[in-house]
Amino acid sequence: MQTLDKRLIRTMARSKLQFIAIVVIITLGLAAYVVLNNAYQNLDHSLETYYEKQNFGHVFARFTPQPAGTIDAMEGLPEISVSEGRIVSDVEIDVGRDTYPDIRLVGLSEDGRLNRPLIIEGQMPAAGSAREIALGSRFAVANNLSVGDELDLMVRGESISVLVSGIAESPEFIYAIKDIQMLIPDEENFGIAFAEIELVRDLLGMTGQINDASFLVSKGTDYETAKEAVEDALTGRGLREVVTRDNQLSHFIISLELEQLERMSLMVPVIFLVIAAAILYMLLTRMVEADRTAIGVLKAIGCRNRQVLMHYLKYSLSLGFVGAIFGMALGHLAVGPVMDLYLEFFELPMVETRINAGFILGGILLTLMFCGGAGLWAVRGILSITPADAMKPPAPPPGQKNTLEIGFPRWWRRRPFFHKLVLRQLFRNKKRFLLAVLGVAFAFTIVVMPFYMLGVVDAMFFDQFEVYDLFNHSVTFEHPVSREGVKGLEELVSFNDMEAFIEYPFGIRRGWREETVMIRALPQNSKLQRFEDERGDLIGVPATGLLISEYLATTLGVRTGDEVVVSSHVTGEREYTIPVRAIVKQYLGSGAYVSHHEMQRMIRDGDLYSGVLLQSDEDVRFALRKVGNVASVFSTDQIIEGFEDFL
Repeated sequence: MQTLDKRLIRTMARSKLQFIAIVVIITLGLAAYVVLNNAYQNLDHSLETYYEKQNFGHVFARFTPQPAGTIDAMEGLPEISVSEGRIVSDVEIDVGRDTYPDIRLVGLSEDGRLNRPLIIEGQMPAAGSAREIALGSRFAVANNLSVGDELDLMVRGESISVLVSGIAESPEFIYAIKDIQMLIPDEENFGIAFAEIELVRDLLGMTGQINDASFLVSKGTDYETAKEAVEDALTGRGLREVVTRDNQLSHFIISLELEQLERMSLMVPVIFLVIAAAILYMLLTRMVEADRTAIGVLKAIGCRNRQVLMHYLKYSLSLGFVGAIFGMALGHLAVGPVMDLYLEFFELPMVETRINAGFILGGILLTLMFCGGAGLWAVRGILSITPADAMKPPAPPPGQKNTLEIGFPRWWRRRPFFHKLVLRQLFRNKKRFLLAVLGVAFAFTIVVMPFYMLGVVDAMFFDQFEVYDLFNHSVTFEHPVSREGVKGLEELVSFNDMEAFIEYPFGIRRGWREETVMIRALPQNSKLQRFEDERGDLIGVPATGLLISEYLATTLGVRTGDEVVVSSHVTGEREYTIPVRAIVKQYLGSGAYVSHHEMQRMIRDGDLYSGVLLQSDEDVRFALRKVGNVASVFSTDQIIEGFEDFL
């Protein structure tokens, strides 16, 4: 072993605490690099594999019941290669509890080609007259259901017995929520079920009809072009909504999660490595200053600049290499648990937890780049040290006034002597001071960010449910009801306040930009849903015109006073030009709001309502469990509880 290498080992032994501290930081950074990158790669690859094997659609459409041939004929469109109609409806199911959970019943053809469910246990429902369903696996587990159980579906006020023939999962419901209001999967109270399409038609009275369709686009056709072709083909046929795969609810949410994971896989390791590099720079700078005489002696006895430089650079590279080895080992051990964490929320059955060997080389190179760069920058001054100069102490820096003395002379004169001493020392070592501040800032960011985010979420939920949404239950009807029907709820539920709303999907267009959102109509003097404009002032629902959320306003590129064009299947595709009266804050969801009068003017549907908002101390879900026309009951308490579990 060379003499300089022996000296290097002794140096490491003397500075073992600093050595260990930097190694720990590098280990954490590289562990994060391995875990996050492997998790992203595994999830992304598994998702694509699942979609491909189960033939997940590219474009999806919802519409009022139409003859099945309407969709079959669309395979003749040049933009569409495969089209498939089906029936999708939300119904209640009796699983032996006081309240009835909701399930999304999907009626599929036996020879269906798109969005094929993956059977986990049992078999798909048989064609013919058998009353069988296959349940989503998460819903089945949450409600202790298994193959062979008999359950009752509540359809149109009737109880219909069905047999569970299988447990299945679907690429369409990886993140199974009823709609964007639900936010977090509620596996006990909402699930997916699959049945043979003829059975669903019989149950819902939709002989020969469908209300939902999926499409694969032709080769070389982009999703948006295919979407426009589907919209044109279904215009005037009660079209409710057309979305591409990118905006399909389940895929949209898991894509956002993957994008965030990808960003984290780049950002988090860099933060740790920057901290390590800053500390390493300061450590080596001090080490070179302390070894000034020794460096002069080494050069005097014949050591070249390159040898002396490599002696200190080896210290830096050794830190990086040791930290990289431990980081890789820790990261590989943590990949499995991190994947399990994601799979608690995403129903992704074809997951392969593979370790990408490329990340080993990449992680080592990344670490050596940071550590080697910091080390080289710190010890570059060795090249200018001569043996003669090294035998005597370095000349003190020339005396000069610092920035504070020049800029604030009167303030400076009032400072105590020891304050001045500290400040002068900081200004003499600007680089070291800035790097120390940078390291502390990054470390503080890592520690504080999770608490800050939790605080932001708490504030967001407080504003949404304490300032803006003053209801605690939202009831949606299967079919719109008259004002007399709304009043009929008074006999079923005790409440402090109740307001009826009208809600339908509308396309909102401004120039070339267009979005499909739910527009909700509320009373002008609404007490249960309030709005705050961009200036922070509380405003009411205008008699005419539209309120839109900040996110939607940004997406459409509109400001207060602009006009937008709205249309929907409920308007018979008629278009209305409506002014935007205000842009309002909305932390959860993204929608638009009008008055009852404005909505009724557009839909020309008289005095009919889609649902009610309630402020009630009663368990509304339980009270309405046997009411046939209730499509869903949302509780804000359940939303908050579910989101807190998610966080």
